[in-house]
Amino acid sequence: MKIYVKALTLVLGILSMALVGITFLNWIYNESCQLFLYDLKTGFTNNRIYMEAFIFLLFLIILGGVGYWRILFGKIHVICTVKIKKKLYLASFDRNDGTDIAADHRINLKRIVNAVSIAVIVCCIIVNSRIFFVDIPLGTWEPTKTIGHSFGSVNGDDYTGSLEAFEYNYALGRRTMEVDLLLTTDNKLVLKHDWDESGEDELAQTSPLSQEAFLSTKILGNYTPMSFAQLCEIMREYPDLWIVTDTKSTESEEIKKQFAVMTETVRQLGCEEIMDRIIVQVYNEEMYETVCDTYHFKNYIFTMYLRFDNDDWAGIMRNVCRFCVNNGIETVTIGINRISPELVAIANHYGRNVYVHTINEMEDAQRYFQMGVTGIYTDIILDKDLYGN
Repeated sequence: MKIYVKALTLVLGILSMALVGITFLNWIYNESCQLFLYDLKTGFTNNRIYMEAFIFLLFLIILGGVGYWRILFGKIHVICTVKIKKKLYLASFDRNDGTDIAADHRINLKRIVNAVSIAVIVCCIIVNSRIFFVDIPLGTWEPTKTIGHSFGSVNGDDYTGSLEAFEYNYALGRRTMEVDLLLTTDNKLVLKHDWDESGEDELAQTSPLSQEAFLSTKILGNYTPMSFAQLCEIMREYPDLWIVTDTKSTESEEIKKQFAVMTETVRQLGCEEIMDRIIVQVYNEEMYETVCDTYHFKNYIFTMYLRFDNDDWAGIMRNVCRFCVNNGIETVTIGINRISPELVAIANHYGRNVYVHTINEMEDAQRYFQMGVTGIYTDIILDKDLYGN
């Protein structure tokens, strides 16, 4: 019977070491179950460092297992003694060890080690079930072929973000629209691309305005400017409308302020249900974490135009796609100056949708769809124009 007990102790010890190591690797390298499946299919070609670390871990486990076996089966003798209140306690793996020591109490180390091993195994299973085996929820937005850039064009004018642009494009059948959002001097969000851009008949303003001043000035002398609060009311009135945000800033404090204003505005209006139809564009991994600290939206798009910060575009794309897999971000957007079949193939490998911006020629749109993109940002092209593609 003794050999079976020792064998069980050996198995529990090796299993606990293995689970601790794997848990540590998954935590360090952000290797979720989904990513592990991708890496397994490709022989870890995109994650060699994880494979190398895993092989090194196996070497350590084998080494530790051999040492543990030698201790349990008498090749190495381990005796621990401690004196507490004038009483001598002796602990060993084998009851024949330390028989020449006059101890007051003898402790079977196998029982203690087994209890610790079982506790470690249970803890590792709980941790891994949450970060490794958990099924990451995906977004609720069903990707469309087109996203209306700043609502879409109206009367040949782009970037207006105006009420008229929304009404015109919604009437044409557009249901997913992107809007630019900026903070005013009184900490309100308005639909504006950039404060230092002014069009004909607009105020020649190169610094932020108050919400009142912005809303009282016609865009291009013809169009009605909008606040985020007004957009919320429109989203409540049109329950099939999806809005993609473009908040521009990558500064942590500015991001926190923008999304705090957004969530507070929605709360004050009592239309929290529209948050599920807001698709947040994030520009880097840090922005995603910052937004989630304020409010965890159901739908995100990772926009790459600020992320390509070195010449290794393929490497950056892989890293972004892996981050998206780990965080349930289904869509990546790439500009026309960076899009390529290689980058689209990488996204497809990781099961990510790809959008390209901004496309207004049907010939260009058809070329990108043939390349494998899911959709385009556009001022004028509609989904119905692409049904045959």
